[in-house]
Amino acid sequence: MIVTLVHQIPGDCSLYFPTQAGSTDTYGDIKVTLNEEEQEQSFIMRRNFSVTDTTKQTSVNVAHYHFQGWEDWQLPKSSARSQLASLVEQAADYVTENHSK
Repeated sequence: MIVTLVHQIPGDCSLYFPTQAGSTDTYGDIKVTLNEEEQEQSFIMRRNFSVTDTTKQTSVNVAHYHFQGWEDWQLPKSSARSQLASLVEQAADYVTENHSK
């Protein structure tokens, strides 16, 4: 996620996960539980969720990275740009290592 949770334009971004550790929000047949969150770097928040499809009775764990150094209608803060580049590189490495054929 590379946007702030609050925007100048209403409806521009919607909160799609619970914000209190241990709490669960339900979206139709999908339940999302926030297991933990940790500020990894000054502009990066990592959250771990359990996402459950109540119809299929299946659940997966999701690591969610939230880059917080990009204000609404602005460029990323100069002090945060290297962290954003690092986050993109980490994501690319993860995909290459875990999803290459």
